[in-house]
Amino acid sequence: MKKRKAMKLLRAVWISALAYATSFMLGLALAQFFKLDVVSEPGLVFQLIGLAVTAAIAYIFAMWYFTDAAAPSNGKEGFLFGIILFGTGFSLDFILILAWYANGGSLSEFLTYYQDPFFWSAVVLMIVTCYLVGKYKGVHPIKEKPLLQVQHKKLTKSKKKPKKKK
Repeated sequence: MKKRKAMKLLRAVWISALAYATSFMLGLALAQFFKLDVVSEPGLVFQLIGLAVTAAIAYIFAMWYFTDAAAPSNGKEGFLFGIILFGTGFSLDFILILAWYANGGSLSEFLTYYQDPFFWSAVVLMIVTCYLVGKYKGVHPIKEKPLLQVQHKKLTKSKKKPKKKK
């Protein structure tokens, strides 16, 4: 019986935190570029761009997570990575909300953000993207050979001598 590989939880959380930071910084940059007030009224264009960016970030960071040969690659693990991605993002959002509120900010702005259907669409899209990456990587694993091994084989390749005719 094959031993099942365990999910690399610490790796998943760290990669999720980096995905969150990337998403946060990219969101701020896009808001500045489009000159939008993303807290009060983000607008349809920004929300659609946000969905595309969410899918791209989920894809890139899920691919990064699954590059570890010890991390199992299948749809279930992709789904779990998507859940961890969401959970980590939600936890970091909660910390930011507490800091915002402690400095006199309004909680109603953040509650409006979590009530937005585009937010939940982005969450579903993120989890589905991670699921698909895990499933694809499980079906089509990338098998890489160490560089030195490949070079060694090329250098030691011997040419076969042609057989003499009798």
